[in-house]
Amino acid sequence: MTNLHRCRRTLSDDPYCPICQEAEESIIHTFRDCARLQQVWRYIISSSLAASFFSNPIKVWLRQNLCSNILFRNSIPWKLVFASILWQFWKCRNDVVFVGDSASVECTLSRGIAWAQYYNDGWLHPMQTVNAPPRTIPWRNPEHGCLCLNVDGAVSLNTGKATIGGLLRDTAGNFIFGFSKYIGFTNSLHAELWALYVGLQLAWDHGVNFLQIQTDCKRVLELLHDTNVDSCPISLVRSIHQFWRRAWYVDLIWVPRSSNQAADSMARIANCSSFDLLFFSDPPAQLHDVLTTDALVLSL
Repeated sequence: MTNLHRCRRTLSDDPYCPICQEAEESIIHTFRDCARLQQVWRYIISSSLAASFFSNPIKVWLRQNLCSNILFRNSIPWKLVFASILWQFWKCRNDVVFVGDSASVECTLSRGIAWAQYYNDGWLHPMQTVNAPPRTIPWRNPEHGCLCLNVDGAVSLNTGKATIGGLLRDTAGNFIFGFSKYIGFTNSLHAELWALYVGLQLAWDHGVNFLQIQTDCKRVLELLHDTNVDSCPISLVRSIHQFWRRAWYVDLIWVPRSSNQAADSMARIANCSSFDLLFFSDPPAQLHDVLTTDALVLSL
């Protein structure tokens, strides 16, 4: 609902763009013709698209760019970058209307490209596993006085439904609590991040002072150990990092998938018919064999 359409419905008497104040705020102006937005488009569009980019009517313009097979900077499909930047433009315009401020052109552009990159890497091209004989590495218990939080996210290849789970144990492998939750439809990276976020919340509420977190997702470690984490386009990463800054000791490490079987089991028992968090003060039956194996290895 742009200002031009709002005026036609007598919801406003100002049809002009709130950003440039130079033209009526139509849909094509909102996403392409506003002077501020043209700075972004002219900076990134390829020479093969430039000729018709600013002249085509909106339906042709959208179809041409959303169906394009051109690669942006030789790595990301242009159609993903285009759609992502459209969304960032709309968010920026809403910030002007409802907040009175908006991100800079440079920030809008970098967020749009980053979101397209995350979608391309995490959703369209998930990591492929090689069918090699599994190497079993047991669970690693933390040092004395430190509790261990194992977390995991799982996404069904058949349905696309994502679940998360985790459990907290002491250095002897004793079960303290566990959790499981259905989070809807998302990619594997966001599922891993949600598992970590919920696990941190529960550990903090439980009064934990020294915590070691184990995850089998290396991408999570890369994101959270990045020195520029505050500028990460994934808000969940910034929320997780805020937990680290609280008054406790938190260490995040990567472990092989075979060391994280207990968390994987917790994720797979989530109830996909409800978004409610399942909290376990006693280990569920599905976890018995894994906990027994982990405890046996520790005793050897």
